[in-house]
Amino acid sequence: MKKKELDQVKTYMGVTLEEARFNTSNMSWTFFLIGKKISKTGGIHDELKSNAHHGEQSLVFKPEPNYKIYVKEWNEIFSEFECRHNFILEKLNFDASRIPKSFLEII
Repeated sequence: MKKKELDQVKTYMGVTLEEARFNTSNMSWTFFLIGKKISKTGGIHDELKSNAHHGEQSLVFKPEPNYKIYVKEWNEIFSEFECRHNFILEKLNFDASRIPKSFLEII
């Protein structure tokens, strides 16, 4: 992914901002640019650094409080998903042999 793709997402955001029905105080918009690899020379790294003060990973653009653009690589998406759902699966996973047989007979 390069600056060209990010500029395209910024254009979509601009069109959304100009549309009154999509630009009310109770609405917020989050745009994502997702690709295989972020180019080191495409300008996206500079935007990530300049928006680091917001404290949000992958945030590249925040012109308004309720409008944001994030850039992520597919491997980030998959690892975030795995981390989030592995925690849930671990919590749900239990050893059925620890349940007393008398309790299972009731069910």
